[in-house]
Amino acid sequence: MNGKRLFLSRIAFYLSIFVVIIVLQIISIFLYIKSVDLSIVFIKNHIYQIGLVIILTFTMLYATGMVSYYRRRPKAWTSFNVLQAIWLSFLSLSVAYTVSTLFFYSTRIGRTIYLYNFILLSLFFILNIERFLKHSIKKTTSYVWLCRNITPERLKAEYGINIFNIRYSFSPEDSPENTILLYDDPKTEEKPEIIEKIIRGFAAMPIPYLLELETGLVPLMYVKDFYHISDFTSTKYFTDGVKVIMDYLFAPILFILLFPISFLVAVIHKFESPGPIFYRQLRSGKYGEPFYLIKFRTMIKDAEKSGQKFSSKDDPRVTRIGRIMRKLRLDEVPQLINVMRGEMSLIGPRPERPEFIEEFGKKIPYYKLRLEVKPGLTGWAQVHYKYTGPDLSEQIRRLEYDLYYLKNRSVILDFIILLKTIGVVLKAEGV
Repeated sequence: MNGKRLFLSRIAFYLSIFVVIIVLQIISIFLYIKSVDLSIVFIKNHIYQIGLVIILTFTMLYATGMVSYYRRRPKAWTSFNVLQAIWLSFLSLSVAYTVSTLFFYSTRIGRTIYLYNFILLSLFFILNIERFLKHSIKKTTSYVWLCRNITPERLKAEYGINIFNIRYSFSPEDSPENTILLYDDPKTEEKPEIIEKIIRGFAAMPIPYLLELETGLVPLMYVKDFYHISDFTSTKYFTDGVKVIMDYLFAPILFILLFPISFLVAVIHKFESPGPIFYRQLRSGKYGEPFYLIKFRTMIKDAEKSGQKFSSKDDPRVTRIGRIMRKLRLDEVPQLINVMRGEMSLIGPRPERPEFIEEFGKKIPYYKLRLEVKPGLTGWAQVHYKYTGPDLSEQIRRLEYDLYYLKNRSVILDFIILLKTIGVVLKAEGV
């Protein structure tokens, strides 16, 4: 399975979910009108409106994580996850169908169609049918494992990719239709027997590219052999130009919309923990340029009196209301001022302190490549990986997501990150 086939499988996955939404929308209309002929007339008369409703629904389901190509491991069947699925379905469909009702349907029609769609789509995701539509490495395909630096067990444990039907040598029964060569040594491609297989139509897939397509990260251990430094540092004039326009256009709007409620919560926090409402902290910007990041205070006063250190998951320095602000990411709203100043972007790697940049830059190769772009209010690593502390393995994993963003950054990827950020906020997954 080469990169093109994996890309096509991803497109097929999204199309399958899209078709499900279309079918359920049509069924909902039939359930409401109770006449096939009248339903067909209704659909013809509202084809553009129905199309926009479908797009809105898919967008909100993606934003809240109900549709996620990169989520390799299905969630355990627990009552909490069932309730979470119901909540996310309600939340996403409420937004989509409220917008559609306001603009396209009468209130009664909109409410009824929304109700039917909510029930049907909720059942669809609660029953976990999504995992049967989602792309996975098929059990019917044979894989010739030619990797030296990683085992199938490690691939599953670290990245959640489970490969079946693995063999370590070729067989006379192998055919290009159902056999894939997986390798992690660039010299493998130079071997005569491998060249012969490729010429015959066999797909040869380097493990780092498989990981990039399947998990959304660039594995650091393979950067030296399979990537060039220009993959991460190339200037993308169109993307960077659009980012600047979007930053200056949307940052003031978001600031106006979000600041009142954020400030109110921050004032309440001041009564719980006396001290300043805001705090400023030195961070490294693009190319390492220092700037002062602005946030709402979420910790007790003089939290770093004994010295600077990373915030932990259950940090005792974080107050009760401060923890809520972090979960909903309300503490980061003042960073929009940094965006309007040009010190940050809406999308980019997490802004880090200069001393931590220097520390990890000495221990982790390519770490300072994160400074190639402006740090972001949100980013690819922030929506895919937990908040990282001083642990080296956590920092490496976050860097792998940042490298993926540097390599693949585009207007579309930024839009996807914004959607995922909405889901993180709605699910209160901030830290």
